[in-house]
Amino acid sequence: MKKITLLLALVCSMSLFATRYLVQTGASGAATWRAAGAGEELVDLTLKGQSFNVWYNATVIAGDEVWIAAGTYVLTGAVTIDQANQSVYGGFAGTETAVGNRSKLVDGYAWDFTNETILDGNNAVQVLFANSAFVNVLFDGITVTKSSASNAAAQYRDGVTLQNCKIINNTSTGNGGGVNFYNGGSVVNSYIAGNVAGIGGGIYSNNASTNIISIVSGCLIENNRATNSSHGGGGVRTQGTGAGTTDVINCIIRGNKGLATDGVTLIRGGAISTNNPNCNFNNCLIYNNEGTSAISSAGGNFTNITVVNNVGQFWINSVTAPYTITNSIVWGNKTDATGTTNTGITSNTTNTNVVINNTAVYPGLAPDAYTQADNIALELSNDSQEGTKGPGFVTPTTFWGAPTNSEQTTEYLAADWNIKYTSGCLNLGKTIAAVTTDLSGVSRPQGASYDIGAYELPYFNTTVTFNTGGTVNALTSGDVLAEPKGKPLAFTITPSAGQQVASVKYNNVEVKEELVDGVYTAPALTANATLVVEFSATTSVNEINSGLVCFANGNSIEICGMKAGEEINVYSITGAALFTQKAVNNTVNVPVTRGIYLVKVANQVKKVVVD
Repeated sequence: MKKITLLLALVCSMSLFATRYLVQTGASGAATWRAAGAGEELVDLTLKGQSFNVWYNATVIAGDEVWIAAGTYVLTGAVTIDQANQSVYGGFAGTETAVGNRSKLVDGYAWDFTNETILDGNNAVQVLFANSAFVNVLFDGITVTKSSASNAAAQYRDGVTLQNCKIINNTSTGNGGGVNFYNGGSVVNSYIAGNVAGIGGGIYSNNASTNIISIVSGCLIENNRATNSSHGGGGVRTQGTGAGTTDVINCIIRGNKGLATDGVTLIRGGAISTNNPNCNFNNCLIYNNEGTSAISSAGGNFTNITVVNNVGQFWINSVTAPYTITNSIVWGNKTDATGTTNTGITSNTTNTNVVINNTAVYPGLAPDAYTQADNIALELSNDSQEGTKGPGFVTPTTFWGAPTNSEQTTEYLAADWNIKYTSGCLNLGKTIAAVTTDLSGVSRPQGASYDIGAYELPYFNTTVTFNTGGTVNALTSGDVLAEPKGKPLAFTITPSAGQQVASVKYNNVEVKEELVDGVYTAPALTANATLVVEFSATTSVNEINSGLVCFANGNSIEICGMKAGEEINVYSITGAALFTQKAVNNTVNVPVTRGIYLVKVANQVKKVVVD
């Protein structure tokens, strides 16, 4: 039975009664917990003879925490959330004393825990279910898999958050193979993959109530499938005509399909299907998905998204609410995987309520289907992604739709959809006050204006300092150049009369020998940098070869850079031989009077003025 809440709870804080449960499977060889501390209770499910869901549903109340050791917990029914203020954490080895002690894979995603905790529906039951709105309910570091239900592996209401989780390989005959929102809920920094449903293979969101918001943020949504030809939504489906909102922010949506149950016929919304005018997609990368339409939309707003190399058009159905596509790239999408025919944004001809602001689209738009306003910066008609009008992606995929072999999979995973400094989408976007960062967390804008697409190209500062005795470009010493990532900077370094370039250091490394005709070209920018140039007085001129260095030093000539055994000759300007000697080491001093001299060592000749 659930713990009985005594009358005393009416006058005392519930937190006084909160318990932290340390749960382990109890199976032979599985992870086990350290000794329980104050306020903690050890739970061995094998000793209790209970599945996790049976124990949880009978035990956990508001205010409790559940820490689950690594292992696979096969369920006999759904884990039912029916009270507020509960927290469930997975990913423990069993030695931890704080949630922050959990180990993650090096260079992994937020959901990549070294010690994985799996709630397994055994292809028979739903895994997580919240049938009412609750406040402050959190599931963190849990893998939800093999759920089989009429509606989603995880079904949530307002106030329930899934964080740092993996929702993988689940099946729904209805809505939402992975997650089903009904009037609110959140999925944050999670992996939604390999799920199948009639509508919304990865995520289904239906918000009909006023002031309800469902949030999907920082998620990778890939390889999911929807099978309902009327609604689709392989990756994401938003539903509902009410005042509720679904926000999809900073997500990657890739490799999803709208694929009918016959396994062959493509259906609408391979990546996204919307039927809610209050849905918002911001800073999302949507690539290599498949459907008759990659995005099928009957409402919503798309801001700073990149839609590339999908099979299927960006199709806009008739809508009655304002619809916007802003600062977005729709590029390189095809009607099928052969890549023969381009497709961009298309619409019902009755739709006159679409506004496109600063949007890069290839192929161009159908003008009779749109109200076009507010500085359409790029309406491109060039199939090449390079050049002044192309988006100039760093490493795009070279195929369309979901990968079909190992080579395409490798390419798809390695793709980099950041734009280069030569991109036609650089600094041409519209300022959106609500959008302050890009998909990777880079602040917007970096340059003069927002960049178009999901990624803002970072700018880096190069600080240039130099002493008196010459110039560097037309700069003043101490100037800071802000330039985009990847751009190589060239510096013309010019000593004044009677001066020479003594040192050129880029990021504290001497690069003087890299000057070509007085110009130093720095590497492509990848971080903030420094250039420090030092000029010094000299009377040497017309250096023919940088290996031999000659300069006046009072009433003598300093000659440096010889090899032992090389013959040194010093001549007056009239050609008279004044000094001849075999080099013993790499430096020699030759006393002279005021005048102009020629120094010859092997095949190198220098002119030196001594005054």
